[in-house]
Amino acid sequence: MDDRDGEPAVSRDESPPIGVDWETRWHAIRQLLGRKWSFHVVRLLDDGPRGFSELESELEGMTATMLSRRLDELQCSGLVERRVQATSPPSTSYRLTTGGEHVATALRSLEAATEQVECPTDACRDGDACESNSSAAVCDPESVDCACLS
Repeated sequence: MDDRDGEPAVSRDESPPIGVDWETRWHAIRQLLGRKWSFHVVRLLDDGPRGFSELESELEGMTATMLSRRLDELQCSGLVERRVQATSPPSTSYRLTTGGEHVATALRSLEAATEQVECPTDACRDGDACESNSSAAVCDPESVDCACLS
């Protein structure tokens, strides 16, 4: 059986053909995690449940309003659950759901993979943007002059 481009269709045992399905999933991932601080919140909660104040203190530069929004969004998406303990005053904690744990595992793999990526010397626009790291040049993540980061 052929797909719409005349190429043989891919069997279920192989990778799915490039098309709407993967694009839709990637757009959903972008919608879900593409907002500022979402990765950071998921990363911290991957280390275990945290209270709002604990998250706020660990995410330097993030406002309480922004943290509240991100937690609500991650909760609505099914990645985070909120638990309120009946104490005086009430205590609230946040933790990853099973789905959130799967996403966090994927993000940790991506985090590890980025440590293996080397930027070729000729990809840097400014010699100061590259740091010499053994035999390969690695772009300085703080530099806006690195072509492989822009």
